[in-house]
Amino acid sequence: MTVDKHIVQLIAEMKRKGHLPALDRNVSALCALINDNETRMADLAAIIMRDAALTSNVLSVANSVAYRPKEPIKTISNAVIFLGFEKIQALALGLAIFRQSYETVRNRELYRLFTCAYVAGTLAMTLVRKTGQGNQEEAFISGLLQQIPRMLLANSFPEQYQDMEKLMQRDACSPNEACRRVFGMNYIEITHAIADYWRLPDSLRTSLRDADGTFGAVQRVVRLCSHIADMLFGNLPAGEKNMQEAEAAMHEIVDDDVSLEVFIIDACVADSNMQRFFNLSYKDIEMMVRIAAWGKVDTAEIATSVTVGNVLREEPRAEEPGALIGHFLSELMMGVQRHAGLNDILMIAQEAIYRCLQPVCVFTAFLDAGRDQLLGRLYAGQSVMLHSHDFKCSLKTGDTLVAEALAAKKPLQAAVGSRSIITNPALITQLKLSFVAVAPICIGTRAVGAYFVGRRVELPFSSEEMRWIEAIAGHVGMTLETTKQ
Repeated sequence: MTVDKHIVQLIAEMKRKGHLPALDRNVSALCALINDNETRMADLAAIIMRDAALTSNVLSVANSVAYRPKEPIKTISNAVIFLGFEKIQALALGLAIFRQSYETVRNRELYRLFTCAYVAGTLAMTLVRKTGQGNQEEAFISGLLQQIPRMLLANSFPEQYQDMEKLMQRDACSPNEACRRVFGMNYIEITHAIADYWRLPDSLRTSLRDADGTFGAVQRVVRLCSHIADMLFGNLPAGEKNMQEAEAAMHEIVDDDVSLEVFIIDACVADSNMQRFFNLSYKDIEMMVRIAAWGKVDTAEIATSVTVGNVLREEPRAEEPGALIGHFLSELMMGVQRHAGLNDILMIAQEAIYRCLQPVCVFTAFLDAGRDQLLGRLYAGQSVMLHSHDFKCSLKTGDTLVAEALAAKKPLQAAVGSRSIITNPALITQLKLSFVAVAPICIGTRAVGAYFVGRRVELPFSSEEMRWIEAIAGHVGMTLETTKQ
């Protein structure tokens, strides 16, 4: 599709005003990650872990009523294992885009549109889940993307957006038609242009309604749920008749007799982030639905009064390493006992080191076939420019910290500059490390790999931290011995 020059100019103006930020590196990495082998799942977990707020939000959704885990999910690795690569990637991507969009919210009117976007995504995800067709997490992102551009327009061009909103409310114009009248272009064209600017995966674009108005099963769901959210938040006229029409459209999509009111309330309450992000309780949601059905009060005023939350403003609380390590060691032991797959154990082990010790980097490495070189297999760290294969260390010289730890079969640490640590010192320079710890992974009395953990602070690893790394490596060794890999 050829992009109209007017859309190019509009996007450029939004960027110039600072209301269309580029996606940060973590979100871009989530977009670029491809599920081509099992280690990609560990890479996905590592990207999410770089952002403490995203970690918290993903875990909150994974533990929600919507997914119904048998046991509480406390690690990103277990969330990936439980839900699978594609679901977690889409979910994390949607939450990351959503949180970044929050940075452009500057007044209560924009809070209303911001909350409307999240509700549209939640309703779309729930309805796709009910149909059993399509990726429900991608429907969540598509619901956001159908709404977030409107918030960006309202922030960048407040007067024009007010004219657009009047057309939607007074004349019941669709967002597409109202946008065309005010901005001279269809709303969906702007949505696609923003998706292009953000370089979102092609799989998500299939969930966006095409500019010519055609749409498939998932697009149909997203379109309906965006319409419902617009009525709830005062962007479109509500009232009993319009709500009944939306309910009939919902019943055409999914064959059940659940009322629209019950569907909306259940979908919103099932997502624990609805309360965390927006202070929207069961009673709040119930009130909004009934006021929309009544149609005699401006739902925009009601919505604005209940949609200002605090979680997105606050920095997440620092995790207590002493409490976390006990949980991770329990998870690893249970994994060993139930003969979990090696990749699952490696993911949990790496997350344990990264979240409990909060280092700059963690490389999980194993010996090559000749047993004379240690090669990275997994990586978690603050740098988005590094990958697991960037870690390489020859063991032929035997004078490095890595070689000594493997020969002694015990964890060792050293200050950078005090001795030779690795045969690829450029990696340490690139990471600006101050201290490095190496913990061998052993099968019986034979070292087969190691954890390479680096930090920048001018403090050595404590004896307690070294015991933690040793215990984690020990659980991985037990898994390797059990699986004979």
